[in-house]
Amino acid sequence: MAAFIKKLFKNRKSDNAQPQPDVSALNPDKPDELNALIELARSAETNSQRGVAIDRIPHIKHLIPLYSEASATVRNRLAGRISALASQHPEQVEQARAALSDPKQQALVHQLCQSADMDAEQISAETDPQKLLSLA
Repeated sequence: MAAFIKKLFKNRKSDNAQPQPDVSALNPDKPDELNALIELARSAETNSQRGVAIDRIPHIKHLIPLYSEASATVRNRLAGRISALASQHPEQVEQARAALSDPKQQALVHQLCQSADMDAEQISAETDPQKLLSLA
């Protein structure tokens, strides 16, 4: 009876699942491998696998489209990566705005990259309430 129940509730996902490529072996400079990284960031089985793929994507313009469809945890990871890229490579902000045609995505670039410009130390009691709301 126990064998029957195990067989009945067996995870069939593992039977049809394709093996995940080794993220650290993918070279983001090669277009095919960059596309594989983007797809892993979008649909890897676990958030940790998605996070590793996100950390390997080298440009803001590839990360912004992932942001709107991501879960809250993955969005936080994406926002951190976008902010880090914006501070390390400021030219990527304008390149991303030029490459993205959707006004919502362009606004998202501005919003996520602007937050890197203002540190928490710059916030004080005199900070404009509208500014505080936008930072929140």
